[in-house]
Amino acid sequence: MSAGDANSDMGGDEVMSVPDGSVNHAWGLDQPPQQSKTKADFVTYMIGAVSGALKNYGSVGAFLRQRFQDPGSKQEFLNAINSLVNMEQTNFALNSDLPVSKPDLIGAEAPLRLHLACFSFSVLASQKGEPEDGVVKMLAEQILHDGFVSSGDPLFVSCPAELLAEVSQDKLKAPWMTNVGNPLHPFSIGYVKGQARILTLLTILTIGLDDKVDFNEAWL
Repeated sequence: MSAGDANSDMGGDEVMSVPDGSVNHAWGLDQPPQQSKTKADFVTYMIGAVSGALKNYGSVGAFLRQRFQDPGSKQEFLNAINSLVNMEQTNFALNSDLPVSKPDLIGAEAPLRLHLACFSFSVLASQKGEPEDGVVKMLAEQILHDGFVSSGDPLFVSCPAELLAEVSQDKLKAPWMTNVGNPLHPFSIGYVKGQARILTLLTILTIGLDDKVDFNEAWL
């Protein structure tokens, strides 16, 4: 299956305020600027924070799994992600019966648009292992400067049965689950291609949310 996600415009050099009271100190990450800074300063800080997560936890996947160990913290993350996504203006594929892409039609089929909260950070999500540090740092810089872009390079995803069994135990509540007959579970989508991009984006969001950064105002 292939999936595309919305692009975000993060260009410009606007001035933004990064709040005090970061909780990232508890996670061994550098603290953000404590006063209004330009976007360039924010990008520099965020790349440093992602590097800190890699250094302290070994990988972005391990950082996310450590940060969201229990159903309660996962539900809070799900709610935070959903607050950043406009469900009314985007036609998401939210039914778990996703179509299977045929190899000879890849590139000819229109990609699906999946909600960010459907993507997994479990070790069961991919057989490729964790993305390399250098790739993560490069992707973090691209995302922070240009937004999350998948229109020219769609993700290829999977729905492993063992991953679904794992996430189903958390009994997470997502807003679309009451309106769709056979809904996708939060954090239930695995990867054939694109794991590094998604885990990097989720790490950036986690660090920013812990620092109480208003992403809608700042750079989304």
